[in-house]
Amino acid sequence: MIFEKNSKKYPPLDIPPPILYDRNMKKIDLFRRGSLICCILALTLAISAGCTETAYQPKYTLTEPVGRTEVYTAADEAPEWAIGNTYTTGRAEYFFETTLTAEQTDGFIDMAEEVLADHPQDNVKFVVGTSFNTAYVGKIDNAVQTATRTIDKLYFNIGDLSQLNLLVELNAKKYGEATPYGLLYAYSYGQCIQSGYEVPEILKNAELTETVNGNRDITDLNTFVFLSTLTTETEKLAAQTLAVKIYELAGFEKLQEVVESESIVEKQNILDFYVKYVCYDNDIVPLLPSGLTDYECYHTQRYIVADYPELDMRIFIAKDFAPFEWETHINNYAQLKECLLGTIEPFKQVNEFIGKTSPAPVDFYFFENPENFAWFKNHRVEVDALSFMLHEYAHVAMFDRMRRNYWTVEAFAEYCDAKFGIYGNSEWILNMYIKNSEVENEQVKQTLQLLKIFPPQNAMEMWDIYAYVSETLYPGKVNVINGTPDCLSEWIGISLSNYLVETYGKDAFLELCTTGRGEQAIYGKTREELRAEWFAALRTKFEE
Repeated sequence: MIFEKNSKKYPPLDIPPPILYDRNMKKIDLFRRGSLICCILALTLAISAGCTETAYQPKYTLTEPVGRTEVYTAADEAPEWAIGNTYTTGRAEYFFETTLTAEQTDGFIDMAEEVLADHPQDNVKFVVGTSFNTAYVGKIDNAVQTATRTIDKLYFNIGDLSQLNLLVELNAKKYGEATPYGLLYAYSYGQCIQSGYEVPEILKNAELTETVNGNRDITDLNTFVFLSTLTTETEKLAAQTLAVKIYELAGFEKLQEVVESESIVEKQNILDFYVKYVCYDNDIVPLLPSGLTDYECYHTQRYIVADYPELDMRIFIAKDFAPFEWETHINNYAQLKECLLGTIEPFKQVNEFIGKTSPAPVDFYFFENPENFAWFKNHRVEVDALSFMLHEYAHVAMFDRMRRNYWTVEAFAEYCDAKFGIYGNSEWILNMYIKNSEVENEQVKQTLQLLKIFPPQNAMEMWDIYAYVSETLYPGKVNVINGTPDCLSEWIGISLSNYLVETYGKDAFLELCTTGRGEQAIYGKTREELRAEWFAALRTKFEE
């Protein structure tokens, strides 16, 4: 036996090789045959190797072990964490999320090192991954505690990788996050041209003119225009094209001089002039004035922020924010801008109404979260609809004075919304009623009928009609707030509050809102008596 199964017995070395014959019964030279087989085998292996992709060999060795780093979201929010590896050079510190491949980490390091060699900066820290957005974050401030934390990191989504995008965020770090985004883009584009980097294509003049004239708010060139989901991809490209034309107009040295200015106002004013110049040169009608006046706009990796220092107010709007379908007036950036500008004067009027000389700090957070319709805690307000801004701001303004668990808590906020606001509950309720006019609902039908007979001249008159119909159909109805049945239906609270202010004066109403004294002590009448008196006035108005 030459070979036994499962044994290690091999043929003896002196066994002669077998004799092989071809089809003509001639002996075959085994050596030549073996050489031919080897050649065929080698050729087969070579072909197979060509068809199989060679494993990528990393260029840079990342530091082990795997660690984690903070991914900043916004003030007062618990941080998110990224898991990954680090790499350090003489120019920058890198943290790479584990979701990245070796090709991606190598590509980012190569590009970042090239950019930093051409445009040096100190203390650059990159956090690169796939689970967050691109942004430079310097410091974070707590609106109430005025506590400041230094972040000083550039968060970068690997899908955004380009020299231009790197430079925009590096320049935000160098010249300030609130530097107008259009100016950062124009200057960074100029740096790319100076360094011979690739730059993106821009719109042709005719398409630029058509796009911008179709939505002139694009000319604001702020962070919302470039990054928000409230602008389309074509509109974003139009904004980039305007910034490129500003570079071509002003030149690199002048743009560098502007971005180095310490005054945000000066930067914005010069940018506005260049925008007008480019618009007139391309048959575009610019907005006058342009921009979110007196706001400073910047972005974190999650939010676009509109900061209004005069009111100590910041508005954080998620980059992927999508308004609810019943929002009557917020579907694009132009409408958002109109709303943000339209809230400033009403906010000031709320403070004036209650005699507050120093506005309470407040942060508004807008994101799509149906489970958190509107939530208020001290200075922080989380909402998913801009219709509630003034209502919630009234709560903030009265936070240190308002008596809790009383009907005036919500009635006061609703009253301010109807009295001073433009974009509040009044509009979306009217919109909801009109769109549901065919629904078998007696309150909707009677309200719309009265609105046609007595066209309201303002929101307060509209709420008188809402309240009159509600009190007619559901007399004496109460609502439960904070577990206390000691409150009125929200449908009548606005109208009743306005009646008390107009009849007995603002001071008495504010005393009712802010002290433990009740209606009997302040007005000499019970709440039920005041309610009957108010409704009698409405009946006189609408029935006679």
